[in-house]
Amino acid sequence: MATALLLSQLAGAPTPSVVAPVASEPAGQGRAGSGLELGRMGQVDARVGRKHDGRVRVSVANIPNRTGKRKMRISLRRLTSDRQDFVLLNEVGSRDLGWLEQHAGPYRAYRDPVRDTTRGGSQSMNNVVMWRPKRWELLDAGRVKVVDDDRGYRAGETFVWDRYVTWAVLGRTTSRAVVSVVSLHMPTNPVVYPEQPGKDKPSRKRRWKQGMARVVDVVQRLAKHGPVLLGGDMNSHPHQGKWTAAAAMGRIGHGYAKEEVMYLFHPAGSEVVEHRRVEVHSDHPALSTTIDLTGVGPRR
Repeated sequence: MATALLLSQLAGAPTPSVVAPVASEPAGQGRAGSGLELGRMGQVDARVGRKHDGRVRVSVANIPNRTGKRKMRISLRRLTSDRQDFVLLNEVGSRDLGWLEQHAGPYRAYRDPVRDTTRGGSQSMNNVVMWRPKRWELLDAGRVKVVDDDRGYRAGETFVWDRYVTWAVLGRTTSRAVVSVVSLHMPTNPVVYPEQPGKDKPSRKRRWKQGMARVVDVVQRLAKHGPVLLGGDMNSHPHQGKWTAAAAMGRIGHGYAKEEVMYLFHPAGSEVVEHRRVEVHSDHPALSTTIDLTGVGPRR
């Protein structure tokens, strides 16, 4: 059974047309209906971890919903071929979590189970985090809306999209160490695609920058429990300026590994010890990165 069934209703969820499932597990698990208000995260229900004493391996990929099932299965096998601890996925909103778990192998998967039905909410189910249950146990998880009503043009047609982070706090099954993993897909690059319909304000760059500030806030809150790994399609490049994902995460001490627009950010004190490009059925290559977290613990 997919881990998305670990649910509890988030108090005060604002959209009356969305009914959160009844809780079937202790409060905090799953945070059903979270991410319906811009920037709202709620309390994290997880222990404060000890310092880590080893490495973790993470794959990050954007595999569009239009990818056929056979190609998706091939891509999942490639992403998990090194027995990665975590897999962070973008654009998989049409994929059932049980299907992903079945074809990824011995992994569990999480996304918030309640769709955002407000304008722009079509992206709300697209980010998923996966982990190996023999190594890690889910402590808490949720979703945060970080960009509201980003307007632009795609293939000559207008769009209105919100953007989200999906986060999970995981505890090591053999120690008291804790790590948080965050899957994020940022809006299309506002320098390459600055136009937006009408006279809507703020500009796409400013809306993008505000969204990244909310991402940083999520990371900093999670960092109180243990190191945070943030991965996904950042739709930006470091040379483009202070508004980019690399610049924003760099200001809080995170380094990164990347393949084109796919990034994995890792906290200060950790080190990339292995990194490789992974070819998947996507318009972006994926990445697999091993991070040494030895000595890294919660940020006080």
